[in-house]
Amino acid sequence: MSEKDLKNSFIKTFEETMKEKGFMRKSNIFHRIVNGKISQLVSYYKFYQAPIFTIQFSIRPLCAGLEYSTFMDASRISETFGVFDWEWEYEYQTDGFRQHMPMALEVTKEHLFPLFDLVIDYKGYLENMLLFDKLPIFSSQVYMTNMALGNYELSKESREDFMEGAIKTNQKNWGTDHHIIPERQAEFEKLCEEYYQIKKAMDNNDRETIEQYIHEQEQKSLKSYIKAFTTPKKYEDFLETGNLPFEFVYISDSEVK
Repeated sequence: MSEKDLKNSFIKTFEETMKEKGFMRKSNIFHRIVNGKISQLVSYYKFYQAPIFTIQFSIRPLCAGLEYSTFMDASRISETFGVFDWEWEYEYQTDGFRQHMPMALEVTKEHLFPLFDLVIDYKGYLENMLLFDKLPIFSSQVYMTNMALGNYELSKESREDFMEGAIKTNQKNWGTDHHIIPERQAEFEKLCEEYYQIKKAMDNNDRETIEQYIHEQEQKSLKSYIKAFTTPKKYEDFLETGNLPFEFVYISDSEVK
């Protein structure tokens, strides 16, 4: 048994079903964007030096402005079916692990696809992922999704304590190795300036500034997604023309119900 065997078995078992659901594949990651707002990814994770693997997934709102390059490392797919206590063991030097792949696909169909079909927009993301994943209230996903939904007080509340803590930590570390690297300090100062500018816009209900900021974050996520999951040529074409190298998957509320 090898990591390559496990990857090939995963792809062979899952690919037809995932394509039917509108997922594309890059290496061992299946991915799609729903309604132009929500990215959904499925992969597997092999436990280090252990005969166990589990199916992993990630659901991310594009408004969070997240980078997608890390998702090419399967260990960075953050959510896992571990919450359902489904892990599959196999024996080294045998084909035993292959027998678990159909079971892994059935569990995915039964438990993951319904969640994917509920998280189809920003409202669905907050309603379902906060319950399922217990997202930290200060996370970029919660902060930006509340902002995109117009929940400005909740958006500010989710970020204020985080920013205050970050500033205190930065002050505590002043003069240490953290500040020997100018780029790191400049990045932190930019984060602070950006937050307080947008906080002011939310305080003043400046919807034009807020909507422009949300759009910028969505484009940042989309560019990163395209760069991570398509070819360099398609990425360059997108930057030049603005034309997507793939189609979004659209799911309506009526389809979910």
